[in-house]
Amino acid sequence: MWTPVPVVHMICILLVAPSASENFLNGNDYNYGYGKCDAHHYGSSCNSTCPDACNIPFVQFVRRVCNVINGSCSHGCAHSNTYGPFCEMTCPSTCKTIFFSLFHRVCDVFNGSCSHGCLNNSHYGPFCNLTCPNTCNTANGRVCDVIDGSCSNGCANKSYYGPFCNLTCPKTCKGVNLGIGRKCDIFNGSCSNGCANNTFFGPFCNMTCPKTCNKMIFDIDRRCDVFNGSCVNGCADSNNYGPFCNLTCPYTCNKANGRICDGIDGSCSNGCANNSYYGPFCNMTCPNTCFNATGRVCDVFNGSCLNGCVDSVYGTNCNMTCPNTCFNATGRVCDVFNGSCSQGCAHSFYGSHCDMMCPKNCRKIADMPSCHFEDGTCLAGCLDGFYGRTCLDVCDYCVNNTCYQDDGVCIEGSSEGHRHDVDVLKRKPDPPTSNDATNEKSGAPKPFPVHTLVGIIGGVVGVVVVVAAVFIVHRNRSCRHK
Repeated sequence: MWTPVPVVHMICILLVAPSASENFLNGNDYNYGYGKCDAHHYGSSCNSTCPDACNIPFVQFVRRVCNVINGSCSHGCAHSNTYGPFCEMTCPSTCKTIFFSLFHRVCDVFNGSCSHGCLNNSHYGPFCNLTCPNTCNTANGRVCDVIDGSCSNGCANKSYYGPFCNLTCPKTCKGVNLGIGRKCDIFNGSCSNGCANNTFFGPFCNMTCPKTCNKMIFDIDRRCDVFNGSCVNGCADSNNYGPFCNLTCPYTCNKANGRICDGIDGSCSNGCANNSYYGPFCNMTCPNTCFNATGRVCDVFNGSCLNGCVDSVYGTNCNMTCPNTCFNATGRVCDVFNGSCSQGCAHSFYGSHCDMMCPKNCRKIADMPSCHFEDGTCLAGCLDGFYGRTCLDVCDYCVNNTCYQDDGVCIEGSSEGHRHDVDVLKRKPDPPTSNDATNEKSGAPKPFPVHTLVGIIGGVVGVVVVVAAVFIVHRNRSCRHK
């Protein structure tokens, strides 16, 4: 906005620009290369008159009225209601005017925008040429914002929303009660009072409840949650489950007693339809190694085999194979609980699980095991040169490398350079004969073995010799004393 230059400022200019005042006193004016023009003319020949709408400076002998080159108003417009370079344009009629218009412009001197706002509260914009939306609330003075036209006081109708109240609330929003409150949020249009219909949900009530949701008898209550659409009354079909009833119960569930599966997690509430399935969802098959008797094949909870296992496997779930070293007779190969070999071991193995090999020094028997299946004792004796229960001991210096299996005494004597009597002493007494058994039964005394008699006789002779020696020594001492 242009303001006339005060007289004081003019005097200051005279003081700081003496050359200009001197030119005027000499009858001259400013010269810009277009000739010497007075304050009211311009142009190269000074034959053009400054516009009448230009403001005339208070001290004319100091300031020009218009530009000496193009005639534009150098000091603004004479009237506060005009604007433009030549003050030829009129301010918009919708601009607000100030009472003291001498000192305040109606519009901007350069672009004509309303300097003091709009004359009418229903207009807005820089030039006050725009009308406020008719959906704005007219309370509290202005109808809309003077800058952008947004509804400053909200919307006149409770069914509209948005900055300019030009958007309509969704039809699915619940209406206001007794005219109190808004139908939707004034900023984003979300349904403030919920949904008009119990089958819609979401912030804008623009989503429909799943068809799988259960209806109440009179269908008065909500069919689904107003926020997320989950079925609040459960599922309409007993074969569906989940929060939105969009999941189907497993086909392996038992269909008895109403619901087929749990309405929340889909687990089979009534057990499994087929005796060969197990688990909470009946989605696991009983092991094919279970014995398939009448009724359930395996436990419905953990899958353990209820009727035992087929012949070649063992364990709770029949998932372990019997040792292949078990004797493979007809029927069960191993114990169904611990896997021990029920029918004994195959050739050359022993132990409860037939996991140990018979001693390599056992004598082999065609088509027969070479050792006892429980403790590994060699059944047919030892190979030449070995003795003992498991044929691990070596015969010592025996002729033809043969010795008795039970005690290792050489059968044909010791080799040269070794005493045979050592073998005799090492030899254990022979087992009782049938005659000895008969004597034991009849009560008749048994004859002493030869080596026992030799020992007894030798002992008696030794005692006699000692007694005789003592007697001789005693007699000699008696004779000396006499």
